[in-house]
Amino acid sequence: MATTAIAAVIPTGHTPRPGRCALVMMCGDVAAAAISLIVAVLLRHAFEGHYDFALYWRLSASLLLFAAGYGLLGLYPGVGHNPVREIRQLTQATTLVFVLFATLLFLFKEAGTYSRVVFVIGWILALVLVPLARTGVRTCFGKSDWWGYPVAVFGSGEVARNVVRGLQNQPELGLHPVAVFLDDETSSTSFPGVPVFEGFYSAPLYAKRLGLNHAIIAVPGIVGPQLIRLLESHANVFRRVYVMPGLDEFSSFGIETRDICSSVTLELRRSLLDPANQLVKRITDQSLSFLLLALLLPVLLLIVLIIRLESPGSALFFHRRIGQGGRQFRMW
Repeated sequence: MATTAIAAVIPTGHTPRPGRCALVMMCGDVAAAAISLIVAVLLRHAFEGHYDFALYWRLSASLLLFAAGYGLLGLYPGVGHNPVREIRQLTQATTLVFVLFATLLFLFKEAGTYSRVVFVIGWILALVLVPLARTGVRTCFGKSDWWGYPVAVFGSGEVARNVVRGLQNQPELGLHPVAVFLDDETSSTSFPGVPVFEGFYSAPLYAKRLGLNHAIIAVPGIVGPQLIRLLESHANVFRRVYVMPGLDEFSSFGIETRDICSSVTLELRRSLLDPANQLVKRITDQSLSFLLLALLLPVLLLIVLIIRLESPGSALFFHRRIGQGGRQFRMW
């Protein structure tokens, strides 16, 4: 396609601002971490914790450690991340920041000044609130013109259509299709709001004119030499390329890439089959259950009282269920 023709189909209106995306996501992360600590202080104070609120206000500048930790793990601008890997990295970074808090307080001999319970509760709340805050930020700004990156799609027929439709239906992902390049064997197909090019040869020129740095390759059956040829020719101008192997039946949960015998290999992890992970999960489940039960106990007692005033009989209901190993247990 000629240069003038390419210029005629360059979309307007979407001006990506990765820096703004990173700043907004960073503000959401820091706000979620701050709320976690504030709620933890209030809960500790409510349960006979006599602490000066101004004492914890002195730690407000330390909240930037969360942004620094997330940034070091590449979690900004927060666009196009695998949800499972993102939660794992958020958990690691959040835990490391709280460990750093504890270490610094110990080194500066301030450990006895602050409540350990506050930091434990704050850590648990941050593990939940920070991912929720990121989801909220993406939901609020996903449709903004400046959110995310424009992306070119190399595809074939219905596969390319499904990819474009999926990206358009999930703007919070931050990958906005602005061009579709169909292989030579596919007839021209219309994609609402996205220009379509027959063949891959015009992709480098279009990418340079539009400043595209991201591309998705969704061509069924393209492997080995064909894929390498595409990556080194028509897709060589893109800094980041996502290759879709066509394994739609597999979830990304627990899948990692490995290099075995110089070949890209997908590793499928079933972590809960590991006895050590089962033990850790059981301890975590029970610890969180006891903590939540303690926090909700006043509300539960109030509900029990209201039920007893409204109707006779027990306020609790149980049913026998079949659990692990076929054993029956009483489920309240």
